[in-house]
Amino acid sequence: MNFAGHVEVARNGSRPDGGDEARFHLGAVLPDLAAMGRFRLLGRPDDPDITAGIDIHHRTDDAFHRHRWFRETSGAVVRHLDGAGLPRGAARAVGHVGVELLLDGHLLRQPGGLGGAVGGAIEAVVTEIDELAPLVDQDQRDRWRLHLEQVAAWSVPDDYHRPEAVARRLERILRWRPRLALPPEAVGAVAEALEIQQDAVRSGAAPLIAELRRDVGTSSGG
Repeated sequence: MNFAGHVEVARNGSRPDGGDEARFHLGAVLPDLAAMGRFRLLGRPDDPDITAGIDIHHRTDDAFHRHRWFRETSGAVVRHLDGAGLPRGAARAVGHVGVELLLDGHLLRQPGGLGGAVGGAIEAVVTEIDELAPLVDQDQRDRWRLHLEQVAAWSVPDDYHRPEAVARRLERILRWRPRLALPPEAVGAVAEALEIQQDAVRSGAAPLIAELRRDVGTSSGG
């Protein structure tokens, strides 16, 4: 699951009593922020809000990747791209990450303020850099700080609902991964495969989020 999905599952969740919502949401996306910079998080921060968010992140990913909706939707994209002749590694990467980005795009377009919550999590990075610095190896901390400063300058994406934009983003993301790299000439086929799954994303998003919230304990009744 990607950033917006993680925040959506975590919203109104069981953060510590009196805890800060933005820091809780920051924790919910922090493992993905680290992975994007190829950092491995070590230990846990002292801040209970961030730690609670990290815990929600891992429980959400575990439930999401086992969920029937994700497996079926991702699998349909992979089969389409296999048929289009894409390398297997690239097809599997697109099936995984592409579906996550489309889901984010749909969720961010729904009423309810998710974009503001995601933006708040990003803004919280600025004040938490000192807290987060010890979470990576000592020799990586300067690069980690720079990465976090760059993250803090991000804006909430507004084009993840468009398969063409997602396909182009995937080409950029994966080009540095030799086994997963997406040939530039395949961007059109990727956009087509993702477009076919748009209805599955639109119809499946709300029940998916509700089930994930129940699974990880962030539903209003949980």
